[in-house]
Amino acid sequence: MKRLARFVSPTTASGQEEQTLMATSRGPQKLFEQDPSIKVRAGEIMEWSPISASELEALVELQLSECTLTEREIFAQYRIPFRLAAIERSGECETVFIVAMNRTVAMYFEDVEEGFNLSSLRSDGSIAQPGWQQWSLQEALNNLVLPQPE
Repeated sequence: MKRLARFVSPTTASGQEEQTLMATSRGPQKLFEQDPSIKVRAGEIMEWSPISASELEALVELQLSECTLTEREIFAQYRIPFRLAAIERSGECETVFIVAMNRTVAMYFEDVEEGFNLSSLRSDGSIAQPGWQQWSLQEALNNLVLPQPE
């Protein structure tokens, strides 16, 4: 499923203010100070599409390189082959990739929010509690290994 995202930036007296957004082949990401590559005019509509498995693999590898050796070992313990799971977003059923599991808690990549999140799974394997944490892999991993309620 593709989404249209509308960006509205503050306008100057001329009404022609541009907003700089970092973007990938999938569409805009969160605002970052590093390497902005696309300028979007106020009110411009851009297309969004879900992250691919290969893009997510590259992101995971990049973020793993920023983890400590201990964190990389912990991730290796909980990592699973990427698995699609249903998630409800604004009343629509879409999918996300689960990247790790700790008992009944899944770590998944929320590609709309551009971050990792944790959730239990429903009996059908779907995300039970969608989150919007926008955690890095390291932050999500550290939360994944915290003691879980029984």
